[in-house]
Formats: sequence, C-alpha cells, structure tokens
Amino acid sequence: MRTILACAIAGILVGVGCGGGSSDTGGDSGVDASVDGGGASDDGGTDSASDAPADGSTSDAPSTDGGGACATCTSMQACNQGTGQCTTACKSDGDCPQATPHCDTTFGGCVQCLSDTNCPMSAPFCDPTAHDCVQCVTNSECPAGKPVCDAESRTCIAGCASSANCGGSTPVCDTSSHECVQCVSGGDCPAAAPFCRASTCVQCQSNTNCNAADGGTSATPYCNTMGACVQCLPNQATCGANQVCAPNYTCQATCSTNAQCSAPTPVCDTAKSSCVQCLAKSDCPSGDVCSPTNTCVQCVTDSDCGGSTPICSPMSTCVQCLQDKDCGVLQKCKNDTCTGL
Repeated sequence: MRTILACAIAGILVGVGCGGGSSDTGGDSGVDASVDGGGASDDGGTDSASDAPADGSTSDAPSTDGGGACATCTSMQACNQGTGQCTTACKSDGDCPQATPHCDTTFGGCVQCLSDTNCPMSAPFCDPTAHDCVQCVTNSECPAGKPVCDAESRTCIAGCASSANCGGSTPVCDTSSHECVQCVSGGDCPAAAPFCRASTCVQCQSNTNCNAADGGTSATPYCNTMGACVQCLPNQATCGANQVCAPNYTCQATCSTNAQCSAPTPVCDTAKSSCVQCLAKSDCPSGDVCSPTNTCVQCVTDSDCGGSTPICSPMSTCVQCLQDKDCGVLQKCKNDTCTGL
C-alpha cells in the first residue's frame, strides 16, 4: 500500500504512471483530465475577462463616443450628436425622465421631442438636429413683426429676413446681421455709385475708378476716403499754383480773409488758407449745421434732429427711422418712415 501510494504521488509530480497496463493508463487519464480540466477552466475564465469591456457595459450598449462634452458620458448615458451632450440611455420611452420623455432609437438616448406633435404651443417646433422644442427652425415659422429665426436661440427676432422687409435708403437685407442696409454687393448699387463698401454704395474704390470714367481726363480724378471722385485730396499736391485743396475736396485759391472768397465758399479757413462754405453753424442757413468737411448740412448727429424726425441719416438729413427698432411696437421702418405692420 505504501509503495502504491508513493508511486501515485511520484506519478503526479513527474507526469508518468507507475507502470504499464490498461489500469495505469486509465489512472493517468483521470489525473491528467483533472489537471487539464482545471487549466482549461482557468484559461477560459481569463479569456472571458479580457474580452469584456473595462466599464462593464455590454456589446449592445449605446455609443458614447461623441467627442467634446460627450467624452464624459457614462455607460448609462448616450451621446446626442445634435447637441454634443450626454443624455439618458434608452431602448423605449419608458426608460426616459420627464424632462426628455422620448427615446430616439437612432442613437439610443432620451430627447425632448421626435416631431412637432411632441411640443407645446409656446415652442411648437421640434429641432430636427437637437430634438429640442423651439419657437422656430426657419424664418418661415416667424410672424411679420419678428421675421427672423435666430440660429442660436431659435427664437423669432426683429430685423429682416429678406429685402422684402427693407426699403427707403436701406433697401437691402444683410442676412448675416439681419439689418437693412444700402448694399451687400456692387450689384445692389446704381451706375453712378457702383461699388459697395461697408454696406454703402460708393463712386470709387481707387483713383483708377475715377480716371476710367472718361478715359483719364476727368475733372475729379481722385478717390477720397469716402469713396467719392473729387477734384483734389487734402495735404497732397493735387492742385495748381497758389491753390489748396479745401475740405470739400475742391481746389481753392489761397486766402487770408473772407474778402478773398466768394459763394459757394465764402468763408476763409485761415488755418488752411482756403475758402470753404462754413467754419461754424452761424455761417450756414437757419436750421443747418457745419459738417466736419466745412459744408452746411441738416444734421451731423441725432442731437441736430428732433420732433417727428429725430434720427440723422447717412445722407445728413433728419428722418423718422432707419431700422425697425427705431419705431414703436407693431411698427416697421419703410422708406425712413415708421408704418404699421
């Protein structure tokens, strides 16, 4: 018995049987099967653990790889690609909270709405990207008084949606700012001022535009900073002998007193030795003011206007309005005048 036991122990340690014969082979198989079986079980357990996701989620769990804010999504959340935010993961509406009661099965997450029918009257449209209930998605869903759907807040705001909302001295809608302007491109401008600069139609952009008007013999060959073709430019040698370029961009004889000047530039600007239309309001007809270019105009700023025409337009004239916001409630600005909707 002791010999048999010792042999069995030795056989286990060295992996061999105690002798030939079918009974020994059977014994070895039993021992080997037990050891190998245990090894197989250990290997199988190791393989299963290595294949499983580290966070414990299953293969059919919703994707959370959305980048940005979605990088923080947990295994119980899904990434709403429309908003870049994490939301409750779901398979049906029953999995969703009250704030986002509908399950969007396309990405496995809870959203506020799937269609317009899920939204209240105060925000009747379902944003097809973010799946939020909003006041508007496109301009066509806004009323005439607030015709623009703001892309960020998705609410209807005042301004212009198209040039149909504009008129007067600002007949074109700049759809990037939703403001009525004189132009957004040269195609909006007349032949006399064919270039659009800073939303204003101007006569020129360079001296070349002025010279081209009549083959280079123009009486106004220089383009000033306001985009107008003029006779001369201040502080430049663009006038003849004993002449200076006046603030109104015309060549004037030098002067030292008003007696040396005459209409339409009856005042001597002694600082520049040039005759100009005005130096002060008192040099202008009643009601006009002297502009920075030494010309008499109706207004320079809004403070020069009043009554029913309180706003100074870009043309230096007093008008009732330039934009809808200058008018009262339920009114819009058309042809520089406030009218009812």
